Amino acid sequence: MADCLGYAFSDALREQRDGAAATIRAIAGAAVARGEWRGLLDLDEFGLLAAVAGAHPDFGRGAVAGGGMLAPLVLAQEELRPVADALVSAPAARRWWDPVARADQRFLEWADWPQLTGPAVQWAVRDSMTAARAENARGLALAQRHAAPVRDCWWSVPEFAVQSMTTGGFGAVSPIALARFEDLHTPLEETGATVWSLQIAPQAQVMEIAGPADWQALVTAFPVDVTGTHDGEWRASSGLPGPWRLPDWEQVMEHYDGVHLTIGGYLACGGVTPPVGDGHTMLAGWIPDATLWLRDVATSQRRLGRWYGDPQGTGTWDDLTDAFVPDDQAGAQGLTGP
Repeated sequence: MADCLGYAFSDALREQRDGAAATIRAIAGAAVARGEWRGLLDLDEFGLLAAVAGAHPDFGRGAVAGGGMLAPLVLAQEELRPVADALVSAPAARRWWDPVARADQRFLEWADWPQLTGPAVQWAVRDSMTAARAENARGLALAQRHAAPVRDCWWSVPEFAVQSMTTGGFGAVSPIALARFEDLHTPLEETGATVWSLQIAPQAQVMEIAGPADWQALVTAFPVDVTGTHDGEWRASSGLPGPWRLPDWEQVMEHYDGVHLTIGGYLACGGVTPPVGDGHTMLAGWIPDATLWLRDVATSQRRLGRWYGDPQGTGTWDDLTDAFVPDDQAGAQGLTGP
């Protein structure tokens, strides 16, 4: 939000981040009145999302502690409300709180990360949680031995996510999953991916995360301790000592087939640390409009084509779509792949 209001506002806010509340509110009010942010309302759907996400002060990777930007924004929330209201009412934000699009979910299948199907999804959930509990226990033991946190995991997605996470269809390819919102979900070198369109069963049970309260409710209902793996990074990021909790995906799987993070939920949850029991939680490392599937509830899937390029080098919407080769063109161009 800070950078969305112009560089002058961002610079002033950084200089005054420890200043009086009245000063911060005055800076925010002046920036809103200047209206530099109104250019955001002319962006297309992907452009607005990229601009707002890129200007967000933190997505769980230490920026709050380093830049100190989230706290002053909270102080000026009433002054900033006209900007927020205008953004969520913009045509380009029309899908920000839509539920999972069951008729067309896109999956990017990388060569080294094949899609999980059938019972393999549930096996991956159980194996992931077994490994996570063991790693957390090791981290707690090391922290006690060194009298300080020693592990610095910052993400809240499980290890199997890249093989079971889908997004809605934005155009021919799925640029949401390629747009470097997080680099956890893409390879680190030039490669290719098969693009699939999946249809999801109408009776599938999906938990919708539209904001911090939904994430808090999920973790509260199915908590697992991750203090041993996350305390180092999240303590530095938030200033809170923990303990830290995340969803126990094995427990969640007994009640839901998947968990969908809306675009609005992605934006609203960044840097927020809701209390859970005697500790806190954080949503980090997800991508907007992502659904983490805990069971295979797809009724059909259709291959759309292949995407080729460097996932860490993609930028604009055109960059993403130009690298996609639909199946009906692949043969003519001599491009094949699994």
